[in-house]
Amino acid sequence: MTQDTITQHIVETVGRVIGDAPRPAPLHTPTFAGKEWDYVKECIDTGWVSSVGAYVNRFEEDLARYTGAKHAI
Repeated sequence: MTQDTITQHIVETVGRVIGDAPRPAPLHTPTFAGKEWDYVKECIDTGWVSSVGAYVNRFEEDLARYTGAKHAI
């Protein structure tokens, strides 16, 4: 998979997540279509509301694995 293909896939995936939201998607208007509220509440309840924590680690690891990068932030 080329870098352009990976980038296009990421853009398409984000597009599916935000659906019909106006473009560019406003950062101040959250959309909770599934279990997002449960995940946000878990972060608040456990005190992991920052740039670190289980969900951030998981996202970075998944993104690195998906892109073939050694690390992702």
